[in-house]
Amino acid sequence: METHDLRIRPGEQASRHPRQAGAGIPLDAERARELGDGVEAELRTFFRNTRFELFDDRSRLRLKGPDLYYHRLDPDLPAHLGRLGIGGGLAGAGLYRVATGTCGICLEDCWSGAFIADTLRRTGPDDALVLVHLDDHADMMPTFLARRAGGLVDPSTGRTFDPCEAGDWQSPILSGAIGIGSFVTPLLHAGRTVHIRHLNNSRDDDAPAPIGPGSVSHALMPDTDFAAVAWDVPARRSRGTYFASTDPDRVLSDLPAGRLVVHVDFDYFINDFNGNPAQSPLPRDTARAPEIVAKATAFFSALEAAGRKVERWVIATSPGFCASRHWDGLFDRMQPGIGLTRSRASGLRPEYSP
Repeated sequence: METHDLRIRPGEQASRHPRQAGAGIPLDAERARELGDGVEAELRTFFRNTRFELFDDRSRLRLKGPDLYYHRLDPDLPAHLGRLGIGGGLAGAGLYRVATGTCGICLEDCWSGAFIADTLRRTGPDDALVLVHLDDHADMMPTFLARRAGGLVDPSTGRTFDPCEAGDWQSPILSGAIGIGSFVTPLLHAGRTVHIRHLNNSRDDDAPAPIGPGSVSHALMPDTDFAAVAWDVPARRSRGTYFASTDPDRVLSDLPAGRLVVHVDFDYFINDFNGNPAQSPLPRDTARAPEIVAKATAFFSALEAAGRKVERWVIATSPGFCASRHWDGLFDRMQPGIGLTRSRASGLRPEYSP
């Protein structure tokens, strides 16, 4: 069976594109002076869980990567990573991803975009991507990629970014320009039509809404337009649609034409923490609870009824959101639908049934 390994090993080129001069995000000098020592606090409201540092002259800033504090919320995670052969401690959890056959598996959900990129690359101008997104979150927040005339650029590294190239994703993920809450957003900037069908736990839309590529800016960084999703745009300017429901039959009925990718974040089934230190892991047998089994059964039944070929599956375990104690059980829930071989010793390096 054909295997595609998208891991980039130490020493390999992280992007096809060269680093550009003048890396960094320029600040508005006058506003920065007005805020004084409050500049960093104001910037943190925008960059949230992405670390950053100011240049010495405080004229610019650079991103310093994601803050993976939420990995520390899971008391079982270090032992679980060791049992799975994932080295590097908690840092290894942030980097791990592997693709086998038609499925990509990662821990941090942002790497899902790299797997989806391979399918996006193979779509033509008239061939849409249809993303069925099982997730407790939309993951469509603004990125920290800059929109420029030639496309998207990671302003901290100067690297250009093509959402259709899997190898381009590593650099902005490591810098923090793309994160777990924004990895879907760059797909709308790929020059392709993208239809997102979001199976979630709280939102029920009446009908699909047109969406497209958009941008946001910040008063302290007025010269940088950060890539975002434009919501409810006029149909003539849309690059796709978004529809959310808690009902898998509504999500999967009447899917638009296009190449189908199914993305599963384990926090759709179990969200112990939601990145919140006040939460605790649920009991170890939660993945076998009747309501969890029923959710998986309902989804696969609706998918079978839709009668559509899935070109790629993407699974993210989401440490710090879904506790690692549930991952084996949730892989068991996936097995009947996508042929994952049940293997507790190597749950994140699965084999696939023919």
